[in-house]
Amino acid sequence: IAVYTISTWARTVMENVKQLIGRSAPPDFLAKLTYLIWNHHEVIKHIDTVRAYTFGSHYFVEVDIE
Repeated sequence: IAVYTISTWARTVMENVKQLIGRSAPPDFLAKLTYLIWNHHEVIKHIDTVRAYTFGSHYFVEVDIE
């Protein structure tokens, strides 16, 4: 029982560490974000940078636009 508990706990820790270390979002998610940003408003002339990092179970997004 102890080995099972330790292995289950270790897997849970690794899942949470991956979410909390600020890994970059997958390329398809960044592509969808770029599409949404570009079509959000007609005043947007240029998208310089789109960044998305894991922030718990969500993403923290940074966008530089003109």
